[in-house]
Amino acid sequence: NAGTGTGTGAGSEERVAIVFCDLDGFKEINDSLGHAAGDDVLRVIGSRLVQTLRGSDIVARIGGDEFLVLVRYLPLDWDQAAFLARLRRAVEQPVQVAGRRVQPGLSLGMAVSPPDTRDLTALVQQADERMYDDKVARRAARDGHREQLTLP
Repeated sequence: NAGTGTGTGAGSEERVAIVFCDLDGFKEINDSLGHAAGDDVLRVIGSRLVQTLRGSDIVARIGGDEFLVLVRYLPLDWDQAAFLARLRRAVEQPVQVAGRRVQPGLSLGMAVSPPDTRDLTALVQQADERMYDDKVARRAARDGHREQLTLP
């Protein structure tokens, strides 16, 4: 099905998901260990995201400590919650950097397109809004506990 995608090259029946990923408390790494250590953490996180995805999916760092994931060819019975949990588990493993162990935290927001919609800009905005909601909920759940990217 050739379809008329707008920038995705996708057929008109293809469903896609956009996942907006933001590292929690990343500023602490740059402030405490320096920007080179922060860059190392970002490389590890990017690699972990890539390893979690399929070959047809795309991950991109869009700035600072934010990544976007484009998940393509979604089946109708795709388990969104399981996918997000898998991303979070992969990223939230400890990272050794600059002789220190850091524990990344990840706020996530997802938007899934219906088969006939290709407005990726709207999907990114929706995923960003949901990521912000996740970040607020995670902060509230910590209720004053230390930030997710922590130094021992």
